[in-house]
Amino acid sequence: MLGWAGWQALVIGTFAGFAMAAVYGGVLLAAHRATRTSQLPLGPFILLGALAAIAI
Repeated sequence: MLGWAGWQALVIGTFAGFAMAAVYGGVLLAAHRATRTSQLPLGPFILLGALAAIAI
């Protein structure tokens, strides 16, 4: 879907998804709710990043 919206949307959506996952993981680590070896789902963050890129 992001490919049809253009290269800029693709880059923004990809970066936003990974950035949101990194922030979420950092918050979990800071709150001691996860460890460095804990697995986090990436799919929801990719979806949110794609929706954010399309909305912009």
